[in-house]
Amino acid sequence: MNTLRLFTAFACLFLFFSCVENEVEFFDVLIDIQPMGSANIEPEVYGPLFPGDSISITLTPNQGYQFDQWSGTVGSYERTITLFGTQDYKLTATLVSLPELTDQVEIYNGPRIDPNPIFAVRLGARTSVTFNKQGEILNEYTFENRLGNDIEMLPNGEFLGIFKPENRNGFSFGGSGGILRRVTADQQTLWEYTIASETELAHHDLELLPNGNVMTIVWEENSREQAQAFGAQSERKLYTEKLVEINPNTNEIVWQWRSADHLIQDVDQSATNFGSIRQNPRKIDINYSPNPENGDWMHANGIVYDETRDLIFMSVNFYDEVWVIDHSTTTAQAQTSSGGNYGVGGDLVYRFGNPATYGSDTAPIFDRVHHPNFSNDSHTQMLFFSNGGHDDVNQSTVFELELPNQLLLDPVHEYLPTEVWRFTNPSLFHRIVSGAVKLPNGNVLICEGDFGFWEVTPAGQVVWLMKGYQSGFWRAYPINP
Repeated sequence: MNTLRLFTAFACLFLFFSCVENEVEFFDVLIDIQPMGSANIEPEVYGPLFPGDSISITLTPNQGYQFDQWSGTVGSYERTITLFGTQDYKLTATLVSLPELTDQVEIYNGPRIDPNPIFAVRLGARTSVTFNKQGEILNEYTFENRLGNDIEMLPNGEFLGIFKPENRNGFSFGGSGGILRRVTADQQTLWEYTIASETELAHHDLELLPNGNVMTIVWEENSREQAQAFGAQSERKLYTEKLVEINPNTNEIVWQWRSADHLIQDVDQSATNFGSIRQNPRKIDINYSPNPENGDWMHANGIVYDETRDLIFMSVNFYDEVWVIDHSTTTAQAQTSSGGNYGVGGDLVYRFGNPATYGSDTAPIFDRVHHPNFSNDSHTQMLFFSNGGHDDVNQSTVFELELPNQLLLDPVHEYLPTEVWRFTNPSLFHRIVSGAVKLPNGNVLICEGDFGFWEVTPAGQVVWLMKGYQSGFWRAYPINP
C-alpha cells in the first residue's frame, strides 16, 4: 500500500512538471489613457507579448489635447514607445488640454513650459512687448526714443533702458545709444543721463548695481595719432571701450575703467606698450581684431555685475571673449596694474572664450558672443549666446559654463571654464544680437534675434518655439511672479 502511494505521488509530480514545461509564456500589456478618450493608440491590439517580441506603440492626441508623458513600468516624453517581450507592462499615457494658441507659436509642450510671461526687447525700436506662452501680446510699451539696445523691466514695473538721441551727429555703430533713462510704465521720466558727445557714446547695455548706481559701456574715440601711439595698425581714428558708473542721485561718475589704459602690442617697438602678448595675458592686444572700416575696434556688447566678488563681466564681440574687471578698485587704481581686491588694478582679472587673444593656441569656445549672465544664485555658472557665422558655419550655440574656483591668468597654464550645457540646432542662427537666460523652472529661454524665442529643457528638448510679431529682437527676459 505504501509503495503504491509513493508511485502515485511521483507520477503526479512528473505530470505537473511536464505541464509547466509545455505552458506558453506571455506578458500582459495594460494601458490607461488619461483623460479617457483624449487619444488613440496604434496599433489597436498591442498585447500580449511573447518572448522575443517587440512592438512600437504610438499615441495620437485627439483635437484639443496634447501628449504629456508615458509613466508606469517605463517612462517617456515621446509619443512612440517600444515594448519588448521580457516583462509585464502597466502604463499610463497622460495628456493635457491644449490652450488656444496664436499662429506665432510653432511648438507648445504645455507641461514642460515655464508658465511665466516674457518681456521681449525689440531691436532699435520705440516699443517693446510682453507675451504669454500662448503667443498673445499682454502689453506693448511705447517709448519716447528708439532703444539702443537694452531695456529692463524692474520689479516695481518701471523701466531702465538705454536710448538713442534724436538726430545725433557724429560717430555711431551697431548698438549705439547715448541716453540712460529710468521711466514709469506710462513714460514719466524719473532719471536721465546722457553720454553722447563728439568723442564718447554710451552703447548696447547698462546694469543697475545693488548700490543703486547705474553702469554702462561707452565707446571712447581715439585720434589717429593716439591710435598709432598705442601701436595700433591703423591710419584712422579707433574706438576703445570704457565702463562708467553713475550715481543717479548726483549724476556724478563715481568710477570708471578704460581699456585704453591696459593695451599691449608686439608690432611697434617704439611704442611704450610694446611687449609679448603671451607673457602678458592680463593686457589687451590692440591689434588682435582690427576693424579698419569704421574704427569700432572691440565692440563690447554686454555687461553683468558679480556682487559676490565685486567683478564686472563684459562680452567683447570682436575678440570672441569675456573680460573680467575688478570693480573694487578706485578710478585711479583702475588706470594702473596694481590695487583692488585682486591686486592687478584695471588689468584683466580673468578672461575666457578665445585664448588666441593672448597668444594661446587652445581652441576657442565662442564665435562672436552676446549676453553674458549668471545662471545660478552663487554666480559660478553663466549663459552665453555664441552667434557663429564664421568658417561658413551658420549655426548659433548657447553655452552654459562653470567658472573655475579661482579666476587666474598666467602665461603658461590655461584656467578655462568647464562646459555644463550647450544647445544648438540647425535652425538656430543669427549673426548679431540674441541671448539666453535661465527660467525659474530650470529651462533656458533663447532669443534668436531675427526670428523669435525658444524654450529648451536641460535635456535639450525644445518645448516652446514662437515667431516674434516683429523681426528684430535684442533680448528676452522672464517676468517672474
